[in-house]
Amino acid sequence: MTLKIKILLVIIGLELVALGGWWYLRRAETSYPATEGENYFLLTDTAGINFIQLDTNIFERKNAQWLLNQRYLADRPLLGELFTLMGKIEIQQLITGQEGQALGKEIDAQGKVVEFRKGNQVATRFKVWRVRGNTYALSSKSQYPAAIYIPGYSIDLYEAFTLPEGEWRNKNLVSTGWLGVRKVHIRYSETPEQNVLLQRQGEFYTVEGVKQLDSATVYQFVDNFRNFRVYTFIDNPALRDSLQKLIPFCQMEIETLEGTIALQIYVNKKTGMFGITQPQGELVQLEPRYFSRFLMRRKDFEL
Repeated sequence: MTLKIKILLVIIGLELVALGGWWYLRRAETSYPATEGENYFLLTDTAGINFIQLDTNIFERKNAQWLLNQRYLADRPLLGELFTLMGKIEIQQLITGQEGQALGKEIDAQGKVVEFRKGNQVATRFKVWRVRGNTYALSSKSQYPAAIYIPGYSIDLYEAFTLPEGEWRNKNLVSTGWLGVRKVHIRYSETPEQNVLLQRQGEFYTVEGVKQLDSATVYQFVDNFRNFRVYTFIDNPALRDSLQKLIPFCQMEIETLEGTIALQIYVNKKTGMFGITQPQGELVQLEPRYFSRFLMRRKDFEL
């Protein structure tokens, strides 16, 4: 998922208003504007939705949580943005005639499934395909494929519906309050004298090697772990293996009441910031501006 797509989805989810934009679609002689009642892709009532299929990704709501592919917790904010997007889809054109027949066969054979269910009832189901940069959809309720879009946005709906699994996963590695953090250990490869060992003692925390502790800095640092997020999970074994051959920028270990998570962090000016979770060995991408709040050094805690 590109940063542009994420930003646009967030704007849709938060503002719920149309911003200025443009949409280009090649008009064919056999196409005509859609009429009211023909939009089989719009989903305005999402209450009760408990099953979603987006290409190979399956989402199931169980015990008030969304599970992704029966393995991971799903990213709830991103799913919320998906629901908002589904309520804004409109048809740009229906493609009829020989061109429509050919496109319909192509979508039926190669298109990616989008399906939402309420219980055992299908709320909406269609296939999407991208041709020359435009997103087309085909519903079993219509004999014609349609070009679909979000009015006022240049968002790529096909890309939004076919995000990889890692984009849909819950990005929070740690989510705990003030009392939940027990220990944070940060070890820097090149500047070990600035390592941080923060531990809870009684009602507050200590930082090893710091005599005059800046309590406000400690409070803000620990409070940041309410949302210790990665940017995305990446399925790239070759990149992961190449990073593991390097010396990490630092290693982080966070112990909470719920368990311990460790992360090896690699920084490269050209490729960006990545991490490898321990012991799972999963490759994640980190957003430097966001993640810098966690990369504190010992001197930062001195009063």
